[in-house]
Amino acid sequence: MDTSNSYELPPFWTPHPARLHPAADVLEQHSLRWMTQLDFFGEPGRRKTMAAARSGLLAAYLTPGAPVDRVQLYADLICWLHCFDDCHVDDPQWEPSRLADLARRTGTLVRALQNPGTPLRVDDPFVAALVELSERFRSAATPAQHKRWREGFAPYFSAHLWLLSHHVNQTRPTLDEYLALRTVASGTHLVAYTHEIVNGPEIAVHEWALPPLWACVEIAYAVGNFDNDIVSRAKEVQDNETGHNLVDIVAVEQNLPLSEALRAAMAMRDRMLARFLVQYRLVRPLVSPSAARCLDDWAGLPAGALEMQRRSPRYAVNGHTGIRYTDTPSDTSIEPLPYSSVAWWWETLDNSPS
Repeated sequence: MDTSNSYELPPFWTPHPARLHPAADVLEQHSLRWMTQLDFFGEPGRRKTMAAARSGLLAAYLTPGAPVDRVQLYADLICWLHCFDDCHVDDPQWEPSRLADLARRTGTLVRALQNPGTPLRVDDPFVAALVELSERFRSAATPAQHKRWREGFAPYFSAHLWLLSHHVNQTRPTLDEYLALRTVASGTHLVAYTHEIVNGPEIAVHEWALPPLWACVEIAYAVGNFDNDIVSRAKEVQDNETGHNLVDIVAVEQNLPLSEALRAAMAMRDRMLARFLVQYRLVRPLVSPSAARCLDDWAGLPAGALEMQRRSPRYAVNGHTGIRYTDTPSDTSIEPLPYSSVAWWWETLDNSPS
């Protein structure tokens, strides 16, 4: 396999520009202070790692127009998720025997969200921080919003166990499987419902059920996740992480050199993003102002996430990430990607009620 620095990132197509919340500078410092007060970091180096993740900056790019106290909730959640991933999922010293422990731990976390009055393993800082965060979200949300938010953790945890089962068995997911797995493992349901709470007004249940709106959710976060794979691939090799990365999976499945697999992965994300634009332009005029506001945030998500990564030491190799931009997609095809797990993104307009 090529070394981590043997290829140059192609430019990223971002049709919607990144927007930054005016309070971006203070958000991540508040998140680090919150987790320090909860004695969350434990190991001395963990706080430095979380500072490099720029959780507050990411929240500022993802919800640029929301009230600052609600964006702070988002920043704290992202900090929790980043720390959970680093400690229990992406640890390069991860041993297969820990899969059972992770299953118990995630079960405990789900139970703590369901019944915060009597959480198991109260000595676990992840449990304590999540219960405290859930209470703050409850205070900012309607009962329906908070219920959706709590339920969004279950698919997030389940997908991580799914992904790590491949690690235990020393297998690699197929590309079709990975498209589904990566979208869920990044917490798409959870962060979509977080967007709703942070922006304020409740999105009606019937709007959440609209396939075109949910397609926009999945595509926006899928593009952001695959951009993260493309950008962080070199750092993952350097840090000896699990190797479940879009570029490597494309290289193996399509029998391509790494440089060609990188271009193929970029073409896939551009075709996804083009489909998002079609869905977004058609569904936005038909939904409520609260749903439209979230759609606008999701439209800017790929550019905002890339800008956060460009400014984050977490993703730099030899001092830089190599992120640059273009006005032109690398793939202009309107045909669906040939993978069953995402084919429905191209079907929703024809199959949805008017």
